[in-house]
Amino acid sequence: MTPVPFFVVTWCFVVGACIGSFLNVVVWRLPRGMSLSWPGSLCPACRKPILFRDNVPIFGWLFLRGHCRACGAKIAPRYPIVEFLTATTFAILAYVELVGAGENLPRVVPDSSSGLVGVWIYHSALMALLIVTALFEFDGVRPPRELIAAGIVAVVIASLLFPNLYPVPMTGASGLLADRGDEGFGAAEALVGFVGLIFGGAFGAALEWGSAGGGPIRELRGTGTLALALCGGFLGWQAAVSTAVIVAVVLIFAQVTELWRPVEAPLRAEVQARRLHHNSHDLKLQPAILIAIVTLAEIAGWDKLAAASWWPGPYASDRRMGAACLAVAAASMLLAALVRFSRVRSEPPRMVN
Repeated sequence: MTPVPFFVVTWCFVVGACIGSFLNVVVWRLPRGMSLSWPGSLCPACRKPILFRDNVPIFGWLFLRGHCRACGAKIAPRYPIVEFLTATTFAILAYVELVGAGENLPRVVPDSSSGLVGVWIYHSALMALLIVTALFEFDGVRPPRELIAAGIVAVVIASLLFPNLYPVPMTGASGLLADRGDEGFGAAEALVGFVGLIFGGAFGAALEWGSAGGGPIRELRGTGTLALALCGGFLGWQAAVSTAVIVAVVLIFAQVTELWRPVEAPLRAEVQARRLHHNSHDLKLQPAILIAIVTLAEIAGWDKLAAASWWPGPYASDRRMGAACLAVAAASMLLAALVRFSRVRSEPPRMVN
């Protein structure tokens, strides 16, 4: 890699690490009703401010060897891990979109460095929202209203003011244009974000329902619903469908693999405890976490996937997109059945008097 691209990717990595540090603050403070801006970073144990030199993303934790300088309390390794993953995500997007001149996109935005930087910022914002949503899911916490509002506002503003950030047509094969240099798709472009939110939210709720074993809708945490709604809102409704298909296949495969493992009696109590802790979500792989991973992979290889005849992407026929939607619905029902069967299988045997 030549010096200029290396500097660009490194700079984006540093920006991502700083954003990851902020995401840690969001996940810790929002559920507790705390302000994101005040007070500054504090040690959760002794409540003393963390020094600036100790608050450097990734390296601050390494320099302190995972302990607070003031009281010696242990600092969870999750903080540098989140910072590193966010930084790596931003760097990957920078490599494929800035260094690669947007060749990963189905259609290239206006051919200028500022246009590509705008796309990188746009997709990085999406990934930051998906990462923080996945963290809430990992913690078993419902996404706060502030996070939901922030995601919706971002989609609305982008769809209305920056239509060039959506490098996909509203409709299927009819939107395929030979000239990749054209700017925009017309008035229908503003609808992509709204339709994507609806499609993504519906499919995300279906996947959550399936991963919860088909329980009552009111018991779902909403993290998977929010994650896929954001994916559809930012990338178009077709991306919500294709992402939902991949996530559904992975979840079913993971559940089938889990069913092949024998459940020993001493482990039944652990299974029950895990179920209670995760609010009836029995899968080890959760939808929001998978949605974040799949979305990053899709953005990185978007152009090649869109060109594939079998892919339910932005240039797929209406028939193929309809089949993909039905496949997601069927997969959610199959997943719910597998999870329910797994629950029955892991139940301790009943005593007969």
